Amino acid sequence: MYILWSSILSLAIFITNFNLGTYMLFSILLACFDSTPTTVTKEDVTQAFIKKNVSTICVGLTMDEPEVQSFATEKLRALSGDDVVSCLCTNIVDADGMLREGVAMGLKGETSNERAECFSKVLTSPNIGMPVRAVELFSQLEAPMVRTHLSKMVGDSSAKVEQRAKALELIARDEEYIDAALTLPEDSDPLVIAAGLKALGEHTKNKEGFRFITKHLGHENANIRAAAIGSFKRHVPTRADSTLCKAMLNDSEAIVRKAAVEALYKINRPDGVRCLRELAMKEESDADVREALIKTLGSAMGDAKKPAYQALCDAIPFFLKTYVKDDVIDKLKGVHIVKEHNRVDWENSPKCVERAYKASTGYSCYAKMHIALWRNLTTGQDKKTPLCPGMEEYSELK
Repeated sequence: MYILWSSILSLAIFITNFNLGTYMLFSILLACFDSTPTTVTKEDVTQAFIKKNVSTICVGLTMDEPEVQSFATEKLRALSGDDVVSCLCTNIVDADGMLREGVAMGLKGETSNERAECFSKVLTSPNIGMPVRAVELFSQLEAPMVRTHLSKMVGDSSAKVEQRAKALELIARDEEYIDAALTLPEDSDPLVIAAGLKALGEHTKNKEGFRFITKHLGHENANIRAAAIGSFKRHVPTRADSTLCKAMLNDSEAIVRKAAVEALYKINRPDGVRCLRELAMKEESDADVREALIKTLGSAMGDAKKPAYQALCDAIPFFLKTYVKDDVIDKLKGVHIVKEHNRVDWENSPKCVERAYKASTGYSCYAKMHIALWRNLTTGQDKKTPLCPGMEEYSELK
């Protein structure tokens, strides 16, 4: 009897140990097969989406490649559950608090307030890394809370000034939020006021907005004047020439002169070219203003083309004598007037280049090389280009 019970007990222990061992083995194997990967590709995310495996898709948000982040975020948004929101809120920024741009881009069009709040909570983080870009990306979400949050952000002292300005510029474009710009206190930061003025340029039928713009045309702050002048042109496109002319020729700040020039981009009225031509023949110390001038003349449309292209042609000798002095043209900014004229008026380019070539008295050796090269390019000649001292050859970027 004792032997029988001993045998039964031994068998029971064996079975128990066998089952326990088998269970542990299968548990380990199962854990191996079910473990969340540390890296994923788009294909991995696609397969995980088919299985509705949120944890694997979530890994995609942490990848270095913005395109993988964005793809994974879009797939994640198609699923529901608290784990989806948790993943978004946890991974929209990295471990250092820097915004993951791919995740933010993947949230474009999101309509859920709960998910949008994941983004709104990190907007003013000191380590976000791209504060203005973050506001722009946040504005692309379509959840109801987005506009409300942006309007509150305008007066949020914890937000960077640039963020508040961008929030106002974006929000005040909507008729519903136009008062955010119209009711700005006069002691607001100049960048914020300038942003409001830019937004008011969208509301060309709003008389109160136009009065606000006009009021700031002569403001002491250059950023505010520049923003006002751009919006002024949008409100009265055919009656702004005098104001724009005065600004581009006489304002002491380059940012204002540049704004006045750019306000005439794609001008289609010959009268609007008059001041651009005058500026082209007047010494302008700022390269950015000159760059804007060349591009604006080249952008002329309709009846403004002929006088604008002629202004480019006539200004070539003045530009070469005045601005191409100390280096080769490819290392200078705001001087590529020959190239721009050739691009928009190539039929007349050889004649203009030839005239500028013959007017080379007073040119630096760099200017002489430049116009000689273009003479060959526009006429098909192969004459030797005169080189500056120490140079063995000369060419320009295409």
